[in-house]
Amino acid sequence: MNAIKTLHIEQLDSKILFDKLQTIERAIKALKVQSDSIDTDIFLTRHEVAEILKISVVTVWSWTKKGILQSYRIGNHVRYKRSEIIKAPAPIKNVVERK
Repeated sequence: MNAIKTLHIEQLDSKILFDKLQTIERAIKALKVQSDSIDTDIFLTRHEVAEILKISVVTVWSWTKKGILQSYRIGNHVRYKRSEIIKAPAPIKNVVERK
């Protein structure tokens, strides 16, 4: 069960409160930017890519060979950038049927 917590602020200068809230807001924005940059630079294995895209590992290999997915070799390992995997699916163009 979630408890609702209430914070009462009494006898606090509004300028001090405003400054504190701005400091908190800047810290949250900095963490978000840092988090976004970290998430996009993660390298994934073929199995992780297959799991994210809900396809088989064989399809990952096939799409890599066709150039649909970009792979990177790190030593003897093949890896994929998470940011590129997320952007890989392309929208389907609507096909108009002929009568």
